[in-house]
Amino acid sequence: MVKVLFASEQPLLGAGLEVVLGGCQGFEAKGIALVQEELSREAGRWRPEIAVLEWSGSGEWNPVEELRRAAPQCRILLLLRNLTPEAVFQAREAGAAGALSVQATPGELMEAVSRIRAGEFVFDHGVEWPRGTRRIRLTRRESDLICLLVQGMKNKEIATALGLSEGTVKVYLCKLFQKVGAKDRFELALFGLRNLSFNGDGDGARQQGAETPARLRSLVIRPQDPGEARARLSA
Repeated sequence: MVKVLFASEQPLLGAGLEVVLGGCQGFEAKGIALVQEELSREAGRWRPEIAVLEWSGSGEWNPVEELRRAAPQCRILLLLRNLTPEAVFQAREAGAAGALSVQATPGELMEAVSRIRAGEFVFDHGVEWPRGTRRIRLTRRESDLICLLVQGMKNKEIATALGLSEGTVKVYLCKLFQKVGAKDRFELALFGLRNLSFNGDGDGARQQGAETPARLRSLVIRPQDPGEARARLSA
C-alpha cells in the first residue's frame, strides 16, 4: 500500500481529496489539518511516501520545508490556486515534486500522484510561459533586500534590518534594477510579490510576526505592464 498524506486549508477541498485518494486501490490515504505541529508529527510518525498539499503560500511557515525535515523520503505534490510560472518555479525551488491547479480533475490528480510515485516531476500542467520569461539567481543579500522591499520598507528601514548603511542599500537596489531589468523599486517589488506568494496576492511575503523574512533563491521574471506594479502596491 502506498501511504499518501493530504492536507488543505479549505475543509471542502480536503473532503474531496479524501474521497478521491481514499477510493483508489493500492493507496492508503490519511488526511490531517494543515497545521505545523500536526504535519510534522504525523509525517514523522506515519512516514508517507507521497503528500498532497493545498497551500496558498501565505503564513509564517512553509509546509514543504516542514515535510522535508520530518519525512525526507516523502515526495510532495502542491495544489495551487493560481498556477503561474512564478508559483510553479518557486514550488520546485522549495523542494516539491509537482504542482497542479486546484481546478484539476480527479483523473489529473491521480495521474500526477502516480507519476510522482514513479520518480517523475510534474510541473508544467496548464502553465503558459510567456515569451521573454527569465530565471534569475539571487544572492542571499539580494533575496533579503527584495523580501524587505516587498513588505513596504523604505531604504532607511531596510538598512536597519540588514545592518547596512542607507547608501549601501541604494547601491544594492541600483545593481538589482540592472540585474532584474526592473525600472524602479515598484516593479522590483512586484516581481518579488509574484514569486513570494503562491496565490499571487502577496500575502506570503508579509509573514507578520516572523523573526526572519521569507527567502527567495531565484526570481522568475516575465513581461508585464509597468503600471501594474504601482496599481498593485498602492492598493
